[in-house]
Parts: sequence; C-alpha cells; structure tokens
Amino acid sequence: MSLLKSESIIKTTFSQYFKDLCQAYGNNKIYPLRDMIEPGLKEKIELGLLELNNSGFFFKMLDYQEPKVELYDFKLHFGVEFERKKNFKKKNYMFIGKASSDESLINMEKLKEKIEESGIDEDEWRKEIELMDLYVNGNAPLNLMMSVIAKLESLNPLILTQNNKEIQNEDRYQETHLIQFEAEIFRTTTQFEGILRGDLESIMKIATEKEDAFLEKQWMISDIDNIMNGNPYVLD
Repeated sequence: MSLLKSESIIKTTFSQYFKDLCQAYGNNKIYPLRDMIEPGLKEKIELGLLELNNSGFFFKMLDYQEPKVELYDFKLHFGVEFERKKNFKKKNYMFIGKASSDESLINMEKLKEKIEESGIDEDEWRKEIELMDLYVNGNAPLNLMMSVIAKLESLNPLILTQNNKEIQNEDRYQETHLIQFEAEIFRTTTQFEGILRGDLESIMKIATEKEDAFLEKQWMISDIDNIMNGNPYVLD
C-alpha cells in the first residue's frame, strides 16, 4: 500500500531510526533511545541484552548500509495511548472495533453530513474511516494514533561476539526486519469532553489530511520483528 505523497521523506526518517537502533544494539545499551521506544518494548529489549551480556555475549556494529525501506499496513487508532500501560483493560471500553462497523457508536449519517459540510472528498474520508479502529471510553483520550509497518532490508548491521571474538561467520548476508512505527497526530482532551464540544470533526479532518501529520509529528517504535506480538493497545 502506498501511503503518502511524502512517502520518500518518511522512509528516510525510518531509515535513520533503524540506524540509531543498530548503534544502540552495537553499544549494547538501549537506554539512549528510551524516548523513541514504547516502554514495554524497551523493557523487553533491555532484559534480552542483559541476559546476553551476563552470558558474555555482546553485539558489535559492522559497516552500516542504508536499508531498502517499504511501508505497509497503515492504520488509524482512535482513543488509545502510545504507552500501553496507560490504556484501560478491554472490558472497560464501551466499544472496540472498526468505525465503519454496524455496531460502531459513531452515527455514520451524521458524520457524513459533517464531512460534506467541511468540503472533504467523500471517497477520501471513507477510505480513512475503513482503516480506523475505535476504542471508546469517556475517560480515554480523544486522540488519533497512526501506525505503519516498515520492512527494512540491508546487509546484516550487527554481529555477535564473545570475549571480544566474533562467533558468527564474517561473511555479510541480507537481513530483513519489520519495525512498527506510531505517531500521535491529534490530541485534545477526554472523549467525553471533546465530543461534547465538537472535536470529532477536527479528528476526521486531520485523518483525511495526514500527509502533513506524518511530517510534523515524532515517530515512535512499538514493535520490532514482532517480539511484542504486534504490541496491542489493550489487553483482556
């Protein structure tokens, strides 16, 4: 799926994040990247590195090669925090699902009227709302999160050592990594307060003008090679 007109800029950003990540592994310290990694993922990486280091194994960074980057699985998420521990349990949400589903708490006809009044192309917003997951709770944030999977292919950037000796074959080989990136592109107040004052219109407008949102917001990493099983926002 081609995401944006600004896709090349986003790929460059993700490539730099990948380089920073490789350097952190090469230094065997993920802490410097604490502000760009979801806390649950950061904790899992730190524990894994600690176990390796305590057993005498360390990563070493090799000559870095810029990866080939492909983007896919673009999604929008309404009403959840990036830091998973801040979200409610699944049972505490009035509704979890696609905004376009029959059970959705959003009045689609009313929303259509608002969108038409704002001059946004109907085909465009329909594409976006089909991709939007709703997490409805009056005390949850009225916000919009954006997620995308980046597939990065390059020569292996790291090698494992033990007692300062490389324990892997020195021949370089192609590696593929999948990194889940997220950005919060809109945030106002709680859902209860925000919907009362009409902030939902702003969310839909931003959802259909996401090119600028991609460029302006800071991206964060929420999963690497599926070690968090996708790192779902809410759990049972």
